[in-house]
Amino acid sequence: MPAAMPKQVPRALRPPRVVNIEDLRRLAKRRLPAAVFDYLDGGAEGEVTLRENCAAFEAVKFRPRQAVGSALCDLRATVWGLNFPFRQFSRRLGYSRMMHAEGECAAARAAGAAGTAYILSTISGHKLEDVKAASVGPVWYQLYLVGGRAAAEAALERAARAGFSVLAVTIDTGTAGMRERDIRNGTAQLMSGNVSGHASILIAISSAAGMAGCFSEGWRSAQTPQCGGARGWVGPRSNGTDRRKPRRWPIRS
Repeated sequence: MPAAMPKQVPRALRPPRVVNIEDLRRLAKRRLPAAVFDYLDGGAEGEVTLRENCAAFEAVKFRPRQAVGSALCDLRATVWGLNFPFRQFSRRLGYSRMMHAEGECAAARAAGAAGTAYILSTISGHKLEDVKAASVGPVWYQLYLVGGRAAAEAALERAARAGFSVLAVTIDTGTAGMRERDIRNGTAQLMSGNVSGHASILIAISSAAGMAGCFSEGWRSAQTPQCGGARGWVGPRSNGTDRRKPRRWPIRS
C-alpha cells in the first residue's frame, strides 16, 4: 500500500494563498468587519464611476519592445524643489487606521524608507504630529474643506508647526457622495459621532483594526459642514501674503 500522506504539509511546501491583488481582496472580505471592508472597497451610489475607473486601468497595456536602445533610463523626479528616486508618492487615504492599527504612521514610515513622500489626509486616525515623526522623508498635508473655516485654519497652523512642507487642497468634495454600503452598515452615522445603536459595529472595528483612537483624531469631523469661498483665504495662508499668520507653503489645488 502507498504511504499515507502527512496530515499537515510543511509551510515551505504549501502553495501560496495570495498570488495577486484579487486574492488579497478575498482575504480582506473574509476577515474584516463588513463596515470596514465596504468602506475600503466601495464607492458612491451605484458605483458606476468605481467600475469605470477599474475598467480604465484594465485597459492600460504594457507593450514589450525588443532590440530598442535607450540612452538613459531615469525614474528620478524633482517636485516642489525636492528630489525623488522615482515618480511615485504615497497618496492620502482617509481612515487608514480602520485597516491597520498603525494606519497612517505605518504608511508614512514605509514611504520614507522608500525615499518618497507621504500625503496625509485631513481625516486621519492618528495625530498628524505622530505621522510626521514616523517618516524620514517629506510628509505633505492634504486639506479637506470640512468643519468650517476656523477648523481648517487651525489644522493648517498645526500642520505647519509639525513640519509638513507642502499643502494639497481637495476641492472636488463640495457635496459628499452617497456611499450606499456605508449607509447600510451604519458607518456614516458612526463617523459623524452618533454611536447610538451602533455599539456592535464599534466593537467589531476596534477589535479587528485597533482603531478606537480614530474617533478623537478624525472621525467626528468627517460629516461636518463644508467651507465656502476657501480659495480666497487658503491661498494667502500658503504663500505668506496673509499678514496675520504668514506661512510659506507650496500649494496645489
